[in-house]
Amino acid sequence: MKHIKSCFSMGLELINRFYDTLDSLEKKVDLERLVEVLIRNKSNRGEVPIFTCNMVMGNPNYEAIENNNFEKFFHRNLFDSYTYYYNEDLRHIWDYAIEKKILKPQFHAREHLNISLWMKDLKNNLHDTRFAFNNGFYGLKTITSSRFQNNYLAAYYAESFDQLENIKITLEDGIKMFQDFWKMKPRSFVCCQLYFT
Repeated sequence: MKHIKSCFSMGLELINRFYDTLDSLEKKVDLERLVEVLIRNKSNRGEVPIFTCNMVMGNPNYEAIENNNFEKFFHRNLFDSYTYYYNEDLRHIWDYAIEKKILKPQFHAREHLNISLWMKDLKNNLHDTRFAFNNGFYGLKTITSSRFQNNYLAAYYAESFDQLENIKITLEDGIKMFQDFWKMKPRSFVCCQLYFT
């Protein structure tokens, strides 16, 4: 939350203030309570609700990106993110909830981020983008180097053939990561933010 306050204090506009200030990686207690509520609230036929969880498989590794002078993108996977941000291991809760058919992961993205655009703007030292980066945040509404995008959340928006090829690689890697984590193939996909031009 302190990072969000820092962004507000600099006058940075967040895309959706409620989403951007309240959305975060779930903590152990969040997942435990969700599972408890779902188990307690069975249907009149004794069935538990099933939640489809559209999963983002990780986050940027800010330290590694900065240590490489913004030349290369580095990823921190979902379970490493839990450990890094909260020092928590949620694997057993996820495994339990999946086994009990309470939570059903599906693929959303490797990271909810247009890597090509974000890395280009970081390398070019765009002020607001770099400020948000320094505060561990990338979901701001800002002026980007794109004519079409005013934020970095559209992971699959390509403005060149090179970007399209990079998106294909990232998508394939994300799906492989999903399969390795959950020991299943995704059956659905929800795109990360759409732009209509």
